[in-house]
Amino acid sequence: MKFFLLAPTVDGHFGDKSVFIDRGARPPKIEKLHFVLDAFSGDDLIESIGTYVITKRLANLLQTVVPKITGISFDDVEISKSDEYCWSQVEGFSYAPEHPPEFVWLKINGEAGIDDFANPGRGDLVVSERALHVLRSLNLERCEIKEFNSV
Repeated sequence: MKFFLLAPTVDGHFGDKSVFIDRGARPPKIEKLHFVLDAFSGDDLIESIGTYVITKRLANLLQTVVPKITGISFDDVEISKSDEYCWSQVEGFSYAPEHPPEFVWLKINGEAGIDDFANPGRGDLVVSERALHVLRSLNLERCEIKEFNSV
Protein backbone atom coordinates (compact mmCIF):
# COMPACT_ATOMS: atom_id res chain seq x y z
CA MET A 1 0.00 0.00 0.00
CA LYS A 2 1.23 3.52 -0.79
CA PHE A 3 1.62 6.20 1.86
CA PHE A 4 1.66 9.97 1.54
CA LEU A 5 3.16 12.87 3.46
CA LEU A 6 0.66 15.68 3.97
CA ALA A 7 1.32 19.32 4.83
CA PRO A 8 -2.08 20.82 5.64
CA THR A 9 -2.56 24.57 5.67
CA VAL A 10 -1.74 26.36 8.90
CA ASP A 11 -4.89 28.39 9.50
CA GLY A 12 -4.28 29.21 13.14
CA HIS A 13 -2.32 28.74 16.32
CA PHE A 14 -2.60 27.39 19.86
CA GLY A 15 -4.80 29.49 22.08
CA ASP A 16 -4.21 30.59 25.65
CA LYS A 17 -6.61 27.94 26.97
CA SER A 18 -4.50 25.07 25.57
CA VAL A 19 -3.01 22.86 28.28
CA PHE A 20 0.40 21.45 27.35
CA ILE A 21 2.07 18.36 28.78
CA ASP A 22 5.25 19.05 26.77
CA ARG A 23 5.15 22.13 24.53
CA GLY A 24 8.72 21.51 23.28
CA ALA A 25 7.99 18.05 21.88
CA ARG A 26 7.33 17.71 18.13
CA PRO A 27 4.45 17.40 17.86
CA PRO A 28 3.66 19.07 21.19
CA LYS A 29 1.98 16.87 23.78
CA ILE A 30 -1.32 18.51 24.63
CA GLU A 31 -3.95 17.69 27.22
CA LYS A 32 -6.55 20.27 26.16
CA LEU A 33 -6.56 22.02 22.78
CA HIS A 34 -7.69 25.57 22.16
CA PHE A 35 -7.21 26.47 18.49
CA VAL A 36 -7.38 30.10 17.37
CA LEU A 37 -8.23 30.59 13.70
CA ASP A 38 -6.36 33.41 11.95
CA ALA A 39 -7.87 32.44 8.61
CA PHE A 40 -9.83 29.57 7.17
CA SER A 41 -8.68 28.10 3.87
CA GLY A 42 -11.82 26.03 3.47
CA ASP A 43 -9.91 22.74 3.76
CA ASP A 44 -11.41 20.08 6.02
CA LEU A 45 -7.96 19.38 7.53
CA ILE A 46 -5.84 22.15 9.04
CA GLU A 47 -2.92 22.21 11.45
CA SER A 48 -0.59 24.04 13.77
CA ILE A 49 2.81 22.52 14.64
CA GLY A 50 1.86 18.92 14.00
CA THR A 51 -1.48 19.23 15.76
CA TYR A 52 -4.45 18.57 13.50
CA VAL A 53 -7.98 19.90 13.50
CA ILE A 54 -10.64 18.62 11.12
CA THR A 55 -14.17 19.63 10.30
CA LYS A 56 -16.90 17.69 12.03
CA ARG A 57 -18.13 16.49 8.63
CA LEU A 58 -14.71 14.91 7.95
CA ALA A 59 -14.67 13.32 11.41
CA ASN A 60 -18.10 11.84 10.73
CA LEU A 61 -16.95 10.51 7.35
CA LEU A 62 -13.76 8.97 8.79
CA GLN A 63 -15.86 7.13 11.39
CA THR A 64 -18.00 5.47 8.70
CA VAL A 65 -15.15 3.89 6.72
CA VAL A 66 -15.09 0.08 6.68
CA PRO A 67 -12.74 -1.48 7.54
CA LYS A 68 -12.12 1.06 10.28
CA ILE A 69 -9.49 3.78 9.69
CA THR A 70 -6.52 3.14 12.00
CA GLY A 71 -4.11 5.44 13.82
CA ILE A 72 -6.56 8.14 14.91
CA SER A 73 -8.86 9.17 17.70
CA PHE A 74 -10.99 12.24 18.14
CA ASP A 75 -11.34 14.76 20.94
CA ASP A 76 -12.99 18.08 21.62
CA VAL A 77 -11.30 21.29 20.60
CA GLU A 78 -12.20 24.81 21.61
CA ILE A 79 -12.20 27.07 18.55
CA SER A 80 -12.04 30.83 18.57
CA LYS A 81 -11.26 33.43 15.93
CA SER A 82 -8.42 35.94 16.15
CA ASP A 83 -9.03 39.63 15.50
CA GLU A 84 -7.41 39.09 12.08
CA TYR A 85 -9.68 36.17 11.15
CA CYS A 86 -10.57 36.05 7.47
CA TRP A 87 -11.71 33.56 4.86
CA SER A 88 -8.92 32.70 2.49
CA GLN A 89 -9.96 32.67 -1.15
CA VAL A 90 -8.04 31.89 -4.32
CA GLU A 91 -8.12 35.57 -5.33
CA GLY A 92 -6.73 36.67 -1.98
CA PHE A 93 -8.18 37.38 1.43
CA SER A 94 -11.55 38.85 2.27
CA TYR A 95 -13.15 39.06 5.67
CA ALA A 96 -15.42 36.15 6.44
CA PRO A 97 -19.05 37.03 6.95
CA GLU A 98 -19.82 33.48 8.08
CA HIS A 99 -18.84 31.49 11.14
CA PRO A 100 -16.26 28.76 10.56
CA PRO A 101 -17.52 25.16 10.55
CA GLU A 102 -17.50 22.94 13.63
CA PHE A 103 -14.12 21.29 14.26
CA VAL A 104 -12.82 18.19 16.00
CA TRP A 105 -9.30 17.53 17.28
CA LEU A 106 -7.76 14.73 15.20
CA LYS A 107 -5.29 12.89 17.43
CA ILE A 108 -2.72 10.84 15.54
CA ASN A 109 -1.44 7.66 17.22
CA GLY A 110 -0.57 5.28 14.39
CA GLU A 111 2.69 3.91 13.04
CA ALA A 112 3.94 5.18 9.66
CA GLY A 113 3.76 2.60 6.90
CA ILE A 114 1.32 0.44 8.88
CA ASP A 115 -1.64 2.52 10.05
CA ASP A 116 -3.85 4.81 7.97
CA PHE A 117 -2.67 7.86 9.94
CA ALA A 118 0.71 8.37 11.59
CA ASN A 119 2.92 11.12 12.88
CA PRO A 120 6.48 9.76 12.58
CA GLY A 121 8.06 12.81 14.21
CA ARG A 122 8.75 16.50 13.72
CA GLY A 123 5.01 17.02 13.28
CA ASP A 124 4.76 15.19 9.94
CA LEU A 125 1.46 13.63 8.92
CA VAL A 126 1.60 10.36 6.97
CA VAL A 127 -1.58 8.79 5.61
CA SER A 128 -2.35 5.65 3.66
CA GLU A 129 -3.66 5.78 0.11
CA ARG A 130 -7.02 4.64 1.49
CA ALA A 131 -7.14 7.50 4.02
CA LEU A 132 -6.07 10.01 1.39
CA HIS A 133 -8.97 8.90 -0.81
CA VAL A 134 -11.37 9.69 2.05
CA LEU A 135 -9.72 13.06 2.73
CA ARG A 136 -9.88 14.04 -0.93
CA SER A 137 -13.60 13.24 -1.10
CA LEU A 138 -14.13 16.50 0.81
CA ASN A 139 -11.96 19.63 0.58
CA LEU A 140 -8.19 19.23 0.68
CA GLU A 141 -7.26 21.73 -2.03
CA ARG A 142 -4.52 23.64 -0.20
CA CYS A 143 -2.84 20.66 1.42
CA GLU A 144 0.57 19.73 -0.02
CA ILE A 145 0.79 16.01 -0.76
CA LYS A 146 3.91 13.96 -1.58
CA GLU A 147 4.59 10.25 -1.70
CA PHE A 148 6.09 9.00 1.55
CA ASN A 149 9.07 6.68 1.53
CA SER A 150 9.74 5.19 4.97
CA VAL A 151 13.30 4.16 4.02
